[in-house]
Amino acid sequence: MALSGFRARIPGLLGAVLSVVGLMLALAGGPMLVLWLGALVSLGSLVSRWISAGLSIAVVTIAFLTVELMVLRLSPLVPLGLTGLGLVVWMAIGVGCGVASAILPPALRDWRGRNGALAAAALSGVAMTVAWAIVDVADPSAVHLAWAMFDDAVRDLLSSRSMVADNGISSSSLGQTPLPFGVVASNMAPGRGALTAGELLRHDVSRMAQVWMAAAAATCLLLGSAVARAVRGIRLVYAIPLTAGASLFGLSWWVLGISLYGGFINATFAIIVMVACWLVYVEGERRPFLTALVLLAGCVTMLSVWPPLLLCLIGLAAVSVVRAFLRRATLAVTAVLAVACALVVLYAAAFSLPSAVVASSALGNEGGFPEILSPIIFGFVALFDVYLIVGAIRLRQRYIPIGTAVVILGSIAGLIYLLYQRRGKADAWGYYPEKFTWLVLLMLVPITIGLLVFLVSSRPPTSAAQRVTLTALVIGGTLAALIASGISSSERVSPLIGIAQGRVFGISNTESNAVFDYTNEIENLPTAGFKSERKQWEYIFVDPLFHFVAP
Repeated sequence: MALSGFRARIPGLLGAVLSVVGLMLALAGGPMLVLWLGALVSLGSLVSRWISAGLSIAVVTIAFLTVELMVLRLSPLVPLGLTGLGLVVWMAIGVGCGVASAILPPALRDWRGRNGALAAAALSGVAMTVAWAIVDVADPSAVHLAWAMFDDAVRDLLSSRSMVADNGISSSSLGQTPLPFGVVASNMAPGRGALTAGELLRHDVSRMAQVWMAAAAATCLLLGSAVARAVRGIRLVYAIPLTAGASLFGLSWWVLGISLYGGFINATFAIIVMVACWLVYVEGERRPFLTALVLLAGCVTMLSVWPPLLLCLIGLAAVSVVRAFLRRATLAVTAVLAVACALVVLYAAAFSLPSAVVASSALGNEGGFPEILSPIIFGFVALFDVYLIVGAIRLRQRYIPIGTAVVILGSIAGLIYLLYQRRGKADAWGYYPEKFTWLVLLMLVPITIGLLVFLVSSRPPTSAAQRVTLTALVIGGTLAALIASGISSSERVSPLIGIAQGRVFGISNTESNAVFDYTNEIENLPTAGFKSERKQWEYIFVDPLFHFVAP
């Protein structure tokens, strides 16, 4: 039934209570995650009074990342420091928005039938992530922290530790992707006092793992919400599997697996920003002014997550700004849009462009990335999307095809830029073009599903040949993606399988525990006994570990 009366005020009250509990936990040395969750619930409960549930999720996601970015940039300049400023800001948001949501007249939503079923389907990946967290903590045979200590995760942890030492993002910790590491730093900052080197390392890795789990859950929710929005016009028997499949896709090898395998925590955040921005774009068709402002904020966050991907979002923001101006060309609207655009440009000029210029040559460097045939798949998906765009325009649909077109054009421009950085190399294709294409493909998943569903629902296949062709196309594309991912073991379906089995990517608790145990006796690390445990761990941990214990 529709939420009404006191029940409609429960989310706001719950957010306020969670915020207070989270504050007490953080003051006692616990993680910031509970406080963040309370603030997100409160803010989401408040804004959902005026906008749809799907748009609320996307807006709250971008708002959280934008506010946290501002906290990270301001904390070195204020006496409160990183933890103190974060506690004040998020407590104010959590309690303030929660109380406001409980006081204001409730927005009635009917969660019976179709709405409830789609919401449950979109949350299926979140539920699986919670189950993963429980198993990861409670099952002695499961991989506990080693899954968050692979490959580039070493660099991620070092960057986060640097930000803890600097009390946020400072000139010494400034890089192209400071936001993901800053979020990890905020979560690891409480409770670091009076710990030995080994205990401190375990504490920091645990806090980074918590952020990664939360980011994985957010990815699932956003993917599920984006597809739930796309399939709301078709029969429930088809809509539920598509929505649940998209949500669970966030925990697959293609999404979470590659991120963990490469230690790409910034990639997980990039997926969140891209899908959230697309969800804002499609859900905000009738709210161009709000959409424009949120997408401009999304551009700022992407500048601090992975700048090359900005080219995939800037077109969406530009379309929304133009639509907002054309719809309501008042002086106030024009002034606000002009100021917002100016702030994005100023932020890019002050913080992102200098580091981007310095690091631009590094975008041509070599690096290890799983072989997934991303250029072939990207070409296939892009051409398929062009076909869908033409079909949608013929059916007098303009808004989503335009958004899809600017995303594809921006992706091609970004890919050309990265390939240009590799000029003079023997192989034009390399690590950064591969990573960029992989991330773009993940953004195109809900976009392609949405266009395909629109066309099929508008002009259903009338003949058996048409139905067979459509089914073969969808199944063939799915199988091609699975084959391209190089599935050779159960963990290549989802890393959660390997984590539950006690060994993932060839590593287990044995190696990670050895790292924690030996951290207090660094001189014993280069012994043959430890090195023979696993050669890749010698590369990943032994040398960088000397930096782990640095102040």
